[in-house]
Parts: sequence; structure tokens; C-alpha cells
Amino acid sequence: MFLRGRFGFFLSLTFFGITAVHLVDATDLEIHFHDDAGLPPPTLDRCLSQLRAIVVGAGAAIEIRVCRAESPFSCRLPDDGARVVDLRILPAPRTNGRKIRHPALGHSVVSERGGVYATVFLKPVQQQASAAGIPWTVLLAYAAAHEIGHLLLGANAHTPHGVMKGIWAARDMQAMSRQHTKASHPTEKSGTKGHGE
Repeated sequence: MFLRGRFGFFLSLTFFGITAVHLVDATDLEIHFHDDAGLPPPTLDRCLSQLRAIVVGAGAAIEIRVCRAESPFSCRLPDDGARVVDLRILPAPRTNGRKIRHPALGHSVVSERGGVYATVFLKPVQQQASAAGIPWTVLLAYAAAHEIGHLLLGANAHTPHGVMKGIWAARDMQAMSRQHTKASHPTEKSGTKGHGE
């Protein structure tokens, strides 16, 4: 399973009427998506679709390959010289027995110039989405987009607003859900009637 294209502007998402845009050199990008959390296929498809919608909405087009342990050749390095980054979904972060009140949704291994490996943690995503009253698949997709942003833009890519904001409050997550709903279900033209009217 893959989505292909090029990216030029990345992470141009609007929350609260403020847009954060980062310019990234136009180059091929391939994301190797590792589902170590064991998402059911329909849920995995929904998450990937939502991630794609976020990235496309930000003006980027990429290739996403789902890497499966049972098929070691599903994520070979591309022959075309595309930049490859790995995004891994894990069930939960390692806490070494410590209680962490608000565990991170994800983590990227990056320098100021970017990186190649990021992780998103399913359990904290589900817990924080539930607390914010939004679908966890939406938050998972935004957390993945945030970590991919770090891989492309570097460690210092946080912005005051939007998907690259450093810490998301419940209202930020609710704005993500509204943004996703708007993108998924465009409103009808004024003066038209809804179903059954």
C-alpha cells in the first residue's frame, strides 16, 4: 500500500485561524509506516487516510508504504533516490515502571536539520483523545504528521500554533478534529437542503 508524490510546502495547517507554513525543499519523500501496535486493517486504513489528508491539506504529496514483519521486502529502499523516513506506531512508551501523568504522544530522533526515525505511542494517543472528546484515529494522524514534521524540519520546528505546536491542549486537539471534519465533509452550498429535507 503506498501513496506517491513530491512535497514542497509541508505542514501548512490552520488552527484558530492561524496558519503555520514551513518551506521544505521539493524532493521525493517515502514514509515507511510500521504498525507495531497491531491496528485492525480497517482502523489502519482510516489512520493512513487521515494522515494522507493532513499532509495533502498541507500542500505535500508523499509515498506511504506499510511495512509488515511477515513481508520483509515490503519496505525496501527505493531505487529512485527518494528520502526515506521511518514512522513506527508502538502500543505505549517505555516508562521503566515510572508513572508519567501526561506521556508524550510521540518522539523523533532528529538534529537541527531533521532525521529519519519517529515513533507515535498508541495508548497515550487514545487516552488524550478520549479526554479531549475526539476520535483517537484523528489524533494519531496529527501526532504522526507532527513527528514527520520534525524529521523534515529538525528539532527546532515547534511553532506557537498548528500541528507543529510543542504541547497540545484539549482545545488544540478539538481544533484538529474540527479541521479534519471540515476537510472530510465539506459543507454544502448555502441555500441547499440537507438529506431528507
